[in-house]
Amino acid sequence: MHILKTTGYSLALSALCFLPASGKTSTLAELKNLGPGGGGTLGALAMAPDDTNIVYAGLDCGGMHLSLNNGRVWENINDGIVYKGDISFNDHYGMLGLENNAVLATSDDGVIYRSENNGRKWQEVFTAPDHAPIGAIIRDSHNPKVIYAMNGRGRWEYFSSILKSNTGRNWGGSIYISNNLGKKGSWRKLNTDDKNNIPAFAHISSMAIDSGNAKRMYASTSFGMYRSDDGGVSWQSIQKGLGDIIPKTVAAGTPDTILVSVMTDQGQNTPVLYKSTDAGNTWRPSSNGLTGSEFQTVTVDPRNPKVFYLGSRTWGGAVFYSKDSGDSWKLLFNTEILKKKIGANTQPYNNWHPDDRLHVSCATNLIIGGEDRNKNGISDTIFFSGDNLGIIWKSDNEGQTWSQLTTTQVGEGWIGKGNIDLLCARRITVDPRNPKHLLVVDWDWGIFESFDGGAHFKLSGGPWYNGQLLGGCGSIALDPDNPGIVYVGSKGGVIMRYPGKYPQG
Repeated sequence: MHILKTTGYSLALSALCFLPASGKTSTLAELKNLGPGGGGTLGALAMAPDDTNIVYAGLDCGGMHLSLNNGRVWENINDGIVYKGDISFNDHYGMLGLENNAVLATSDDGVIYRSENNGRKWQEVFTAPDHAPIGAIIRDSHNPKVIYAMNGRGRWEYFSSILKSNTGRNWGGSIYISNNLGKKGSWRKLNTDDKNNIPAFAHISSMAIDSGNAKRMYASTSFGMYRSDDGGVSWQSIQKGLGDIIPKTVAAGTPDTILVSVMTDQGQNTPVLYKSTDAGNTWRPSSNGLTGSEFQTVTVDPRNPKVFYLGSRTWGGAVFYSKDSGDSWKLLFNTEILKKKIGANTQPYNNWHPDDRLHVSCATNLIIGGEDRNKNGISDTIFFSGDNLGIIWKSDNEGQTWSQLTTTQVGEGWIGKGNIDLLCARRITVDPRNPKHLLVVDWDWGIFESFDGGAHFKLSGGPWYNGQLLGGCGSIALDPDNPGIVYVGSKGGVIMRYPGKYPQG
């Protein structure tokens, strides 16, 4: 959410609310972002492999973002990206950081973009046929010049009813390859065997390459798991043994060993993770030590094929790790660890539900890399994002300590770091009795309130109130007779009366 302010007026991107300033004039050049930062949906996350201080994030509000200094300051990086169709899907991009300030991004419109200067200027390098969405992009572990991109969409669990049938949108079912770091003119379709292939209607959510055989590849799709033994030209189903469950993410470890997380709307007794040690010919559950039921991402340490990380998007979920190829799992990060870190008396910015003030939605995106300073064969750096919380967490010591990169605490409130704001502002209201008192309703959380002209904000209403989602509200107004009362229009068509928590200044 970008709340912008000039010397003479206050305004929001989705609505304007003017505050007269006697004798003053303003220009758009004087606009500055007030925050508050964080919250909302973060669909894509990447880091530069040669500098873990360089972080990229793709958001549902504001598009692409960049930090060059470990999250201390963020900037928008959308120059050259063309938004076509529904802008609400701009968070479904895949992103891939490369060396020497290069970065790649995919789009819901089927376009792949490349930048040579950390995303400050993008160039369109490839467009998929029929503009089928491209949601995932990976690098070949055997040849760093080779990049793969797949037709699909990032947060595809929301479309599971469509994905389970042959009807609906044609996702494309295609995998594209570049042999020159994703540069323009280097892309072509990889899976060209019409007879032995991933179905054309398939959504491809992820792909992995076997560590012992560069021509052996695995793909998780809406039609099940597939394997290629000829470098991706032809594909065969390896779904037998998984039954009717839909795979979500695949990661490859030691030769012929793969782990697959699965969709979780298929029954409470469905295991959350499966493992194969024979290239997908047979499968077995691999959930020893795991708690929770909705794991989004499984990934392998690029330095050690036996070390895996598993991320959850469950409210109050967790991040787990395994050092034995998924045979057993240990907790790495969850709400209780966060409580110990910040102290029992602190209310963090990511207070989502009233009954869980320290809600953590963990690792919708999960990135592993960096150095190995203690020489134990494990990468030091871990990034993960909190999806609907919009919080990016980072550890530089294998998860022993963590820091979050999107907001800074100011007293009892919060302010964003630079221009990274994942909330979608719907309306802003300025108290006519106190011009420094601002109220904002956004699409994700609820009512934000500031008493210092936007120097910092506090969540003062929502996200839930009397069974209604304040985060789905589109309008807000102060009671003209009682400024301690706020009216909001909810997503469900209900007008709610919300008592303010703070005395008016």
